[in-house]
Amino acid sequence: MASPAIPALGLQNNETDLTLSGRGFIYSSAAAGVVAAAASTSSPMMLWNPSDSGVNLRILEVRIGAVSGTVITSHLGYGFLTGAGAQVGTAQPIVSATFANPVNLLISGGKASRVKFAPATVSLTAAPTYLMTSGMSAGGALAAGPVFELVDFFQNGKIIVPPGVAFFAFVSNAAMALTASIAVIGVEEPIPVTGNY
Repeated sequence: MASPAIPALGLQNNETDLTLSGRGFIYSSAAAGVVAAAASTSSPMMLWNPSDSGVNLRILEVRIGAVSGTVITSHLGYGFLTGAGAQVGTAQPIVSATFANPVNLLISGGKASRVKFAPATVSLTAAPTYLMTSGMSAGGALAAGPVFELVDFFQNGKIIVPPGVAFFAFVSNAAMALTASIAVIGVEEPIPVTGNY
């Protein structure tokens, strides 16, 4: 008997279509977490869409799970860096970073990511620009349970990271010493004028 046909990929808001497209990814730090520091020239976790990628990164979801640390009044915010180019180096906007491979939502299949993912601290020429709050705040002692998972959904691509732009998730208060596992779920969508991805 013939195998059922894979449905057409609309990539509208259908999670199954998104996964079957092979262009959906999980960009996550390890379970042990990273320091969720405030925005600076040594900012934490970065999603960088190089200027030559040929794709837009549509952010669907951001999750933060606390591992350890001292929690004070603060909130989870997002930031961005424009003019981020396609190269890393001393004279570049992104001076240094250690990159890791994201996991395709089509486990063990799908496309290779064109977005560069640095799960820990990176070095930048200029600090990211503050974009917005996630709407999730923290306060009090970590043991009291104020922050264990912060979730924000960006349905229909409310935040799109085009080529040459980097996206960051960080805490708003530099005095907050939080180690957390940070994960972003996103889809890399080809830009029609560049095609063939």
